[in-house]
Amino acid sequence: MPADHGTFGTIAGCDPSGRDSHTAAADLDGTLFVSSVSFPYFFLLAVEAGSLLRGAALLLLCPIVFLVYKFLSEEAGIQIMIYVSVAGIPISDIELVARAVLPRFYAADVRADSYRIFRACRRRRVVVTANPTVMVEPFVKEYLGGDRVLGTELEVNRRTGKATGMVTGAGVLVGGRKRDAVKKEFGDDLPDLGIGDRESDHAFMAICKAQVRPALGPDHNGGSKNRTGILSSSSELDSIQFAVTISSCKSEGEYLLSWRVQLLSWRADFCEIKSGPLDHELDTIQFMRTGEDPSPKKSPLYVPEDSFL
Repeated sequence: MPADHGTFGTIAGCDPSGRDSHTAAADLDGTLFVSSVSFPYFFLLAVEAGSLLRGAALLLLCPIVFLVYKFLSEEAGIQIMIYVSVAGIPISDIELVARAVLPRFYAADVRADSYRIFRACRRRRVVVTANPTVMVEPFVKEYLGGDRVLGTELEVNRRTGKATGMVTGAGVLVGGRKRDAVKKEFGDDLPDLGIGDRESDHAFMAICKAQVRPALGPDHNGGSKNRTGILSSSSELDSIQFAVTISSCKSEGEYLLSWRVQLLSWRADFCEIKSGPLDHELDTIQFMRTGEDPSPKKSPLYVPEDSFL
């Protein structure tokens, strides 16, 4: 029987011990993250995967997004952010930013008390979010220990491999759509614990066997604030940030190399250079990324005979 929204408990009164056999479904923004607003992450995505101009356009639309989200429709507000942030961007670029750029910012935003309870449910942990799945899945699975992400699915043009800016499947995952996604994922064995913070989470929380909400206000972890106002005294959170720092090195290298390849391609188009030193530089990058030698005379270690003349 669905729970009464007024009876939802708080994280503070939830004991993480003895939950090895439990399953959990949790919201992300405002629940596993301190911030309840995802706009800054969409802005980062728009700038890093797109351009500064795209980011500026999103900033200009910020007041409209806020008004639509707050007073008209949460779904419509999120759809506007998605469209402006990713329309026309290759899905591979979005995936790369989600792996190489966003995790360091997500790690600084993790809420210790909610994360501790979520992590304690060892049998199965699922995140239910209105954010695009491709945007949050790498962080959720690699650093939060989530087994599955139920999120908004981006529509991708199969011919070009670019995001259209629209969504597919069930649409933007809010309210009843979150509940339906949880039902579909868990079947008759519904989650032992539902964790959420806002009204649009109540639908999926109500079908869980127990429900908890984060405490209101930032001072919920019993630690000292850093200069961003986010509590970071927990060793669990420190381990997440450390893991992000270590594993992001490879992703950042791949990210920077992809940008270098793109810049070199622009340079080739502008200068109409089809062979010579530029080809050698592109082959060097290919060797760094794949380890394969394009050809004996195009190897990054190959030195032309006349190079010292």
